[in-house]
Order: sequence, then C-alpha cells, then structure tokens
Amino acid sequence: MRIAIDFDEVLFPTLEKVLETYNKRHDTNIELSKITTYSLYECLDNSVVDEIISLFTEKSIYNNLQPYKGSIKAIKSLTDKGHEIYVATASDIKNMEWKEKLLQRYFPFIPRENLIRIHNKKLLNVDVLIEDKLDNLIQTFAERVCFNQPWNQDKEADYVYSIYRIHHWGEINNIINEIERKNKEWEK
Repeated sequence: MRIAIDFDEVLFPTLEKVLETYNKRHDTNIELSKITTYSLYECLDNSVVDEIISLFTEKSIYNNLQPYKGSIKAIKSLTDKGHEIYVATASDIKNMEWKEKLLQRYFPFIPRENLIRIHNKKLLNVDVLIEDKLDNLIQTFAERVCFNQPWNQDKEADYVYSIYRIHHWGEINNIINEIERKNKEWEK
C-alpha cells in the first residue's frame, strides 16, 4: 500500500518545539493542550499566533527536533513489509531543506523523493493518509488514520468518516493490518 504520513504533529512534535521556544522568549506558559482547534487564531491572541507561525520558519526549531517515540520502528516495519511511505507536509518552502535533513537522519529508509510539499492533501493518490488535521482526513478518498492531538477530538467525525485513531506509533501496525484485512474482504 501507498501510505502518506504528515510531518508536523504526526512524525515530529514541531508545534510543541515552537511553543517551547515562544514560551522561553516571552516568559509565558502556552501549553499544547490549550490548542483545541486546528486554527491557532481561535485559541490564542492574533499577535501571539503571528509570531508562533513565524517560528515554523526558523532553522533553530528543527536543530534538535526528535521524532515521536516509536515512529522510527513502526515506519521501518511498514517499509519492511513492502509498503511505500511518503511524507506529505503543508510546509513553508523555507523549512523544506531542514525537514528533508531530519527525515534522512531518522528515517533513511524513506527515499528523499518521497517527501512531498502539498497543501491540498486530497490530491494525494495514496491508500492510507496518517494526519492530525481532520479536514484533510475528511476530504481524502484514502483510508483515514488520525494521529490524536488536542485539536482533533471530534469523535463524531471519526464515526461518520470511518477514521481510525492512534494515540501513539505502537498502534499503527494493527491499524494497517486491519485495513489490509478489510480490503481483502472487499476483493472477494
């Protein structure tokens, strides 16, 4: 299967690092749990959001960014089983080089050309999309896997759109096996 995985907040906790940087610079304590919708403007003051968004284009954010626990092992397992892995990110062009370097450092088994910069993820021709933004999952024709975050807690959407939900990377192999089993049943 072709599996597309979002970079920020699915492979790497980028927003967490951005908030940590913002908090240090301003002696504040904005927590990830306070981000309860995908639009930061609905959660925080506009001037704060503008600066937070600008931090995503600072190289320092990516210098010590580590992938989510268990993601390397889980994705390596998927590639070992023959799945094609793509990383799809709605990223600013300024940080693509840093994201590519992080992928090569931690996920060298994902080919460089499988890093895709795309804002409209419904255009991806993949079998599975692993994503934190519910709108992207709702709009795709792929199997939908939501990486649980405070801003994507719409359980009704999970039900209506048959969205699988994972809370950590240790769950992904069971979900992919379930999707494969379901697809085999449809083929009969």
